[in-house]
Amino acid sequence: MAGKGEDIDWSRVAPRPAGGQPRLSYREVMQDALGLLRRQQTEIGRLLLAPLLIAFAVQTVNLFTAPSQGLGQLFGGLGPIAFLVSVYLGVWLAVSVTRLALWGRVDGYLPVWRRADWRYFGYLLLFWIGFVTVAVFLSLVFGIGASGPAGGDMMGMMAGALQALALAGALCLYPFARVWLALPAAALGPGFGPGRAWSASAGNAGTLIALVLTLIGLVLFGGLFNMIVVLPLSGLLGSPVPGLAAAQAINLALGMFAALVAAAALGRCVGAPPRAPSPAA
Repeated sequence: MAGKGEDIDWSRVAPRPAGGQPRLSYREVMQDALGLLRRQQTEIGRLLLAPLLIAFAVQTVNLFTAPSQGLGQLFGGLGPIAFLVSVYLGVWLAVSVTRLALWGRVDGYLPVWRRADWRYFGYLLLFWIGFVTVAVFLSLVFGIGASGPAGGDMMGMMAGALQALALAGALCLYPFARVWLALPAAALGPGFGPGRAWSASAGNAGTLIALVLTLIGLVLFGGLFNMIVVLPLSGLLGSPVPGLAAAQAINLALGMFAALVAAAALGRCVGAPPRAPSPAA
């Protein structure tokens, strides 16, 4: 199933006529995602292996080199490098899983970015900048999250920032759900930006919001599970390494499943995406 191929050009794929979008069913999209997981479990396992090993190695170094006091406790010994590695691996995995789900093709098992990964990252960065802009606007204009303790201690500042981010998330939920399909489409090729995603999601905002909220809930559950079960278990074992490995596996598995759900939703909205042409021998 491994092999190389070109991207498709969405601008050459005629969109559905206005009013011709099918009605998305939450149950059918989730069933599609779980069905893809069952059918492609071997290939997905192979795709997960290299990112898991790399993430575990980087986070282990990060853990044992982090300063014991100050901001180093939050950012670790490698600083932002560990975060950037996580983003790099997450984008590669999302693109690879999307292409596997919709094309049944794997371009390779080592995390090397392709044009599709840069395109996917570009839209992801665009959405993130929009979200942060809304949060900063709320904080500066309306003072949401800006009022903190007179001393300006770190915990008060973080609480204020979380308040602004939470409200920004609520305000951005609808528009993000409408343009969310631009991400899986970007994994297949250019020409399917936020504008086309908005049109393709017409009439299905409620289902897409429910899907996005489900994925957010799974991420929050994964974080709580790591804090309540995984980390205490590591304490009982006397080493943080097993817990770190389990946490990385949970995080990557959740990212993989989110990509499957997005791919299933895209397939339901636009129909079966055309396969990209294979390169000439």
